[in-house]
Amino acid sequence: MILRMILTLVIFSIFGCSSNGRFVVQDYYTGLKFYDKTMAVVPVFESPSVANGEDVTDDFGEGVPEEVYMAVFKEHFPGYLEETSTVGSAFFYDGEISVPLNEQLLEVSSMEQLRAQLPEEGKTLTFDSTSADFVLFIFELNTARTGTTSGKYSLQTGEYEGGRFGNLQQAARFAVWDNVKGRLIMYGRAHKYVTVPLNLSEAIWWEGMRGLADDMFSMGPFFKL
Repeated sequence: MILRMILTLVIFSIFGCSSNGRFVVQDYYTGLKFYDKTMAVVPVFESPSVANGEDVTDDFGEGVPEEVYMAVFKEHFPGYLEETSTVGSAFFYDGEISVPLNEQLLEVSSMEQLRAQLPEEGKTLTFDSTSADFVLFIFELNTARTGTTSGKYSLQTGEYEGGRFGNLQQAARFAVWDNVKGRLIMYGRAHKYVTVPLNLSEAIWWEGMRGLADDMFSMGPFFKL
């Protein structure tokens, strides 16, 4: 453990990075801005984690909740990346990855690591007949409805008291790869919580998914002013 921490400090002192506690941007990309480039969204996980399966199927139709949610994410998330960042165009790719990915641990903070699968430095990916300047690898994706508490009707005040609205959470762990130079740009974890006032609706899912995209690039070379 001590040796690994020393090696990590050495690596960071050589390459450098900037961090806000949830995201890390490599120093050689600090201050840079990329506009109108193409980004491929590549899932590197077997299935998303869906804690509220009935909510997913109630709003989007019958099926395996994880598969239903993933189909919705695949259809809409690239468009939200285009809206909320400087990315010019984005597309989802879940085909065969053209280069081997190696597992590694990335330091998010002194207390947190991110388990990632990335190409060797210098390697770039191809996507059938489509090219991409950058690759957004998503290592984990999850959704859950949390925080809902039941209240009760008070005979004294004549009001409903003690209840609390819940939140719809959508969260991800990710990294962005420079697919021209073949090196890591940034990585971290992003999330979005949206209040669910009464019942879930598609609009609340869209707000959360758009917010997740926005949070991913709230710092770094794809941040949209």
